[in-house]
Amino acid sequence: MKPLQFVLLTIATAVHCCPRARASEGAPAAATAAATAPPCPTGYRAESKGEASADSNGIGWTRDQAGLAGLVVASRTSACKCAPGWGSHVLAGTGPLQLPTAAPSCPFFIVNGANAANCRCFRCPAGHTSFGGLLNSAGAACRKTSSTPRPPPAPARTADGTAQTAYIRVNFTAPAASAPCSHALKARLAKTLRAGLTSRHKNTRNAAVTVQRCTAYPTARRGAAPAQKADKYLIDFKVDFEGRRYDIFAITGTSANPDTQQGICTYGICTDIEGAAGAVTEACAADAAFDDPLPPPSPSPTVRSPSPSPSPSPPPPGTCLSAPTASTPNSPGWPATCAGTAVGNSCKAPCDTAAGATGTSYTASCIAGGKWNVTGNCTAAPKTCSKAPDATTDITNQTSGWAASCVGAAIGTTCQAPCTSSFTGSGYQVNCTAAGTWGAPTGNCALKTCSGAPSATAPSNSTGWPARCTNLTIGATCTANCTAEATGPGLIATCSDAEIWTVTGNCTAKVCTGTPPAASNATAWNTTACAGKLMGGDCSAACLPTATGAGYVATCTRDGTWNVTGSCAVKSCETAPAASAHGGSWLAANGSACSNVSSGGVCRSNCTFISTGTPYTVTCTAGNWTVTGNCTLKTCTNLPATVLAPNSAGWPSTTNSTANITSCIGTAINGTCRAPCASNATGIGYIATCNDTNTWQVTGSCAIRNCTMQPPFNLTLMVEWSANCSNTINGGNCNASCLTTATGPGYTSICREGTWLNATGSCVAKTCFQNPPDQSNQAAGWSCPSNSTSSTLLDQSCSTSCASNFSGPGYQAFCTNDADFWPGMNGTVNATTGQVINGIVVPRPSVVFGSWRVTGSCQLRVCPGLPGVPPYAASDWNASCANLTAGSNCTLACAANSTGGSYTALCLNGNWTVTGECSLNQCPAQPLTAAGYGTPLPYSAQQSWNCSATTPGSSCSLPCTNNATGMYYATCTNNSNWTISGGCSLKTCLGLPPLGAFAEGWPASCANATHGSLCNATCWGNSTGAWQALCNSGNWTITTPPGSGRRLKTCPGLPPAEDLALNWSATCTNAVHGTVCESNCTANATGLARALCSNGSWVISQESTCTLTTCPGLPPLGAFAEGWPASCANATHGSLCNATCWGNSTGAWQALCNSGNWTITTPPGSGCRLKTCPVSPPAHYLTLGWNTSCTNAVHGTVCESNCTANATGLARALCSNGSWVISQESTCALRVCPGLPAVPPNAASNWNASCANLTVGSQCRLACAANTTGIGYMAFCRSSTNWTVTGECSCCIADPPAALVLYAAWDCGDNTANGRECTAAGCTPGYAVVGPITATCQDGVWGSPTGSCSAVSAVGSPYTAPGLSMDLASGQLLMIGLPEWYDVIADNWFAGSVSVSADAGYTWTIPASSPANRWEAVTMSCCGTRQFALSGLVSGYAQGGLWVSLDAGVTWSRIVIPSVAAMADVHQSVSANDAGTRVAVGTTQQVLLGEDSGAGQFRWRQILVTDASMSAAMNGVGDVVVAWVDDRSDRPDLVDLRKVLYISVDGGSNWVQRTPAAAASSSESLWVQPQWRQVAVSADGFRMAALRGSGEPYLAQGSIYISSNAGRDWVRYDLGSPLGGCLTM
Repeated sequence: MKPLQFVLLTIATAVHCCPRARASEGAPAAATAAATAPPCPTGYRAESKGEASADSNGIGWTRDQAGLAGLVVASRTSACKCAPGWGSHVLAGTGPLQLPTAAPSCPFFIVNGANAANCRCFRCPAGHTSFGGLLNSAGAACRKTSSTPRPPPAPARTADGTAQTAYIRVNFTAPAASAPCSHALKARLAKTLRAGLTSRHKNTRNAAVTVQRCTAYPTARRGAAPAQKADKYLIDFKVDFEGRRYDIFAITGTSANPDTQQGICTYGICTDIEGAAGAVTEACAADAAFDDPLPPPSPSPTVRSPSPSPSPSPPPPGTCLSAPTASTPNSPGWPATCAGTAVGNSCKAPCDTAAGATGTSYTASCIAGGKWNVTGNCTAAPKTCSKAPDATTDITNQTSGWAASCVGAAIGTTCQAPCTSSFTGSGYQVNCTAAGTWGAPTGNCALKTCSGAPSATAPSNSTGWPARCTNLTIGATCTANCTAEATGPGLIATCSDAEIWTVTGNCTAKVCTGTPPAASNATAWNTTACAGKLMGGDCSAACLPTATGAGYVATCTRDGTWNVTGSCAVKSCETAPAASAHGGSWLAANGSACSNVSSGGVCRSNCTFISTGTPYTVTCTAGNWTVTGNCTLKTCTNLPATVLAPNSAGWPSTTNSTANITSCIGTAINGTCRAPCASNATGIGYIATCNDTNTWQVTGSCAIRNCTMQPPFNLTLMVEWSANCSNTINGGNCNASCLTTATGPGYTSICREGTWLNATGSCVAKTCFQNPPDQSNQAAGWSCPSNSTSSTLLDQSCSTSCASNFSGPGYQAFCTNDADFWPGMNGTVNATTGQVINGIVVPRPSVVFGSWRVTGSCQLRVCPGLPGVPPYAASDWNASCANLTAGSNCTLACAANSTGGSYTALCLNGNWTVTGECSLNQCPAQPLTAAGYGTPLPYSAQQSWNCSATTPGSSCSLPCTNNATGMYYATCTNNSNWTISGGCSLKTCLGLPPLGAFAEGWPASCANATHGSLCNATCWGNSTGAWQALCNSGNWTITTPPGSGRRLKTCPGLPPAEDLALNWSATCTNAVHGTVCESNCTANATGLARALCSNGSWVISQESTCTLTTCPGLPPLGAFAEGWPASCANATHGSLCNATCWGNSTGAWQALCNSGNWTITTPPGSGCRLKTCPVSPPAHYLTLGWNTSCTNAVHGTVCESNCTANATGLARALCSNGSWVISQESTCALRVCPGLPAVPPNAASNWNASCANLTVGSQCRLACAANTTGIGYMAFCRSSTNWTVTGECSCCIADPPAALVLYAAWDCGDNTANGRECTAAGCTPGYAVVGPITATCQDGVWGSPTGSCSAVSAVGSPYTAPGLSMDLASGQLLMIGLPEWYDVIADNWFAGSVSVSADAGYTWTIPASSPANRWEAVTMSCCGTRQFALSGLVSGYAQGGLWVSLDAGVTWSRIVIPSVAAMADVHQSVSANDAGTRVAVGTTQQVLLGEDSGAGQFRWRQILVTDASMSAAMNGVGDVVVAWVDDRSDRPDLVDLRKVLYISVDGGSNWVQRTPAAAASSSESLWVQPQWRQVAVSADGFRMAALRGSGEPYLAQGSIYISSNAGRDWVRYDLGSPLGGCLTM
């Protein structure tokens, strides 16, 4: 047998149920996919051929093993789509977030195949539904039920309610004697089937079921003739109904289910066949009638056909296996779908209508033997002009090209090329000749023109249009240039395609461009204000905040540049900087005061003598000071000596802010630190003061403490402490004895450093030492309150109950104090001496105990009657057991039918207690053969028995495993043993396993195999694989993995790559023999590529044809192109064609032949285009600037610019061949200021005639008259065409000089003109006007004055003034204090007063509000608003104290200064700070500081104490105080104090002593040595002055000492006379 015949035979034997169905009218030639195995899972349904064939994802339509048509993919598995209510995605925004919102790319779900990750269907979520359909279609989208649109119509589905037909075949076995095909049975089966269909499929309406045939089924073996077997039959049903196409699939799918109980039997016909002694073996269905004349043979009469394999089989017999090979001229050829056409069917090869072929096409009919019969023909198209006409240069440039319909035009056809929009005329025509070629073209096209000139008049600021600008053609340009007075690109007029002139460009007046040059120390020029200024226009720039001046003005000149005038100078620092911490006065580099320092200047300030660090430096930067440096107070760097602070806690070395402890290390000069007394000492502690020599001065004391009272302890059971314990010295002690109810040594406390130490010793309550004496019949032990009998206190008791088996109240023992007791006590007891034993006195111990007193009783118990009878006992108890006493017992034996020992009854505590056990006999809990007791029984299902009881007669059961049948039983016998019965045996599988496809058959030994047996069946010789079956619990299970049974050879991988073909579909991978794989040609080619899988290898079919496509004719011509080369006509795909541009343009055109169409590949804007001017036109005189739209203007464009505001006209520029040309028509001319400027005052003459009618930006000068002075005048012609005159001519520029009249105060104001007279306002203070003081301006010079200022004498000057003060604001206000004085003539004392001068001392007055007293000193605040006057000690006519005025001396009030010393102080001096809120008063013993607490209420504190007369001065802030020591001639030991000054820089908290070297070296005797008289301090506290002298002419001469560094260094200046009085700064 040949291999091909062998294959066909295997197909015939395998397909024994449903043959290929006939192609019914109006139905597809292939059958439904419902018969494809395996079936679609839940939520899916099989697709119809119409939709499957339309898909391009590798889905094919072929036969399955049973011969039915179905959906098959390359992997040979079923393809399914989503069922209604199921979907592959949800509409975006309507469903749960975790569900996909986009449709997958795959249309089908492939059962048992490789699916994409998202190629699946899911049940639509709640509130959603779908219509079902391809997975990548809108029908598979889950939509909300409230907004679901109408489903899209399925292309291959019949409308609901139309007539449908399905065919069902059922195979069954039945004895021939039952008449299986009788009329009655067929009628009954048809009726049952109709009822089952209507019930199962609700959409089927008006169903009618008819039996087409019922016949015996022939069977045959391979190579043998068919034989008839009477017990196998088939019956065909035809089902007509009204419904949907899908309902056919539902019916056929159910009927073809391999599991007949789940398939055909659900319609009820199996029951009817079984009623005829038959059995249904299988069923199949189709949507077309079965066309086999006789049923095909079956491979075995006894074995049911296996269910369809998941892999397809070769086509059935009566099939044309390959496509026709007959030639088909003028046709694309036979389609690949012709292969496998059944006998009687046909396929067609259509005529190539695209090439013009006509005919009936070719038809190939498949006839018997699998051969083809071909009929039909196709005729070639008639001759035409196949190409487009040639294009001449004129046609290319003037027309839009030949029409596309010219290609393939018929003979005699006329082809047109119409003119483009830029041309006018009939266009060009050409005829197709009989030879199939084009004749010569005829016709014409002429360029359009623009009539007349661009405009009737010349544009503003231009020279006008040239005469040639008339009737030019489209695209032509002409230019109107800007005038000389204007700037701009000019104007360009272009003739447009609309035959009208389009004008671009401008001419504008010239302006100053940009901004003026940057001005020093000024803000930037305002670009908005300066932009576009005309000639004479100006803008300004103000000075920076760091500079001063008038600022700058920039004026636009005639040549378009800026003229800048004005100035700004950097600010200077006018006042000195604020004082720095611990620094001296600020001084400039030359030693002068630090004020009016220019920017960049530097001043310095040294650290004070009590501080250290880097001196301060300040730099003036634009009026602001920048300070560097640091001065800090000197500190003591070590601790004071420990020996200086005995009995103290020690000097602190660290700071603890929480505990308020400050370290001594780092204490500032004159600062203090404290060492408190130790905790065991008392006293004021110690205070150490830091000296400026880094040493300490310590004061204070601490002493160890004594105990001054009794101990504070109130201890347990003690008597009071001894009364003599008060005032116990350190180390002494105090004692306390115990109470009478207690015992012990008592207590002792020791005095340690003023504190009583915790007491030692003890007193405890008296107890009974030993247990109470035991009593008869008592229980063991006593119960006491403290659970310890030896700790029972007096008056407490212990108790005990009766012993077991005894009753009674028990006993109670009381602890009494009747007699003392202690261990070892014997003999006579004496409360004082103790006891005498054998004549020897034993001392009484410190701890003694009480004695016991016991009461109570206990008796033996009795058990009443007999004990209760226990179960299974032999009898009742013996009568002798009744009423026994505690401890007695009786015994009782077990009954004869029970096991155990015996019972015992014991009398305990009056109750019977029975022990022992007697029980009936029992079987073991489990039979011995169960797990844990013996060998398990064969095939038992569990390890333990199911037992209800273990008494004799009880039973147990043990079930078998699932793979066995039977049961085990166990029965309990009277002798307590189990009897086993029953058993389990393995289940068997009846008959042989079902036979798989292409299997030889199962061995006979497999029949009735037991559970677990394996059976193997070999495959036929032309297939590979094997079948295996397992007997499992009585049923055969095919264990061969899917796809591992018999299968045809496959072609691995994809077909080889083919030129011009797209990639082969991945579905062709591992295709079976005979599969044809197709690939479309690439987009740039035509045809179809085919490959055939033959014997496991891919073969490229000879019918594969892919050829490159061509582009007809030439590409469309672009603007300004010369034309395409003739060689570009009909180019193939991928060809490039280039066209050059006209001579007046740049660029190029390029076209690409792409898939049969010409594509212009030149980038947008890169084709042929007119040349452009890349930048704006050049700057032009008096123009505002060219419009930015002029950039990159094309050839012929005219750009215009307006003239500046100070000019008139219009500027124009023309773009010509890529360059700008300024048009001659550009005109921008400056505006003119008419006439001459007005003549200003004091001018020398009228303006020069040359100044008349000047242009904007021009200027003229005019000098001052001969008799005047000034800068003269300047006239500017502004952009407004108005004259602006600036300048001045006057007599005298300023007031008369100070030297003209000494001390005169001039204020001439405007009286400086020539010939005018100015009168002085007066004289400076101290001088009086003598005659009117005047001066006259003559020719710019002040003439000789009249009048003068003469000095005046002080009026009311006091005789003597011990106090002097000056205000610091003006220096004009002075105040002195006068003492009381004695008038010798009047012989009377007169009280002193306060005298005031408001003119720096020239005149003095005594205000009416001045209080009368003896004034020692006066002072005032900075501006004199607060005044202070100090009186001396209360004497005959004066009362001591301080008077203050808060309103500049109008009203006064007295402030009482408290006296700190024991004696009454004499007030010596007073000094106030600038604000008048801090006042220092020096007395004969101290310096007091008063601070204003509000509204002139002063609080006073002592800041310095000495043993000599004191005076003080204060700086402006009030933190620097200088004190001096007055003369103490009565104390020669204090003579050195005359040389000492005291200085404080922290408001009097700390002081240092300074002795100027000049004073310390003085060698005068004690009585002639000068003393300090007064001191003064500058406002900043760094400059100091000290006045020294006797005040008496016969004593030492006076001197003044000056310090510029806060008293560190001093310079002496001898004054040459005795010095007294006062000093101020």
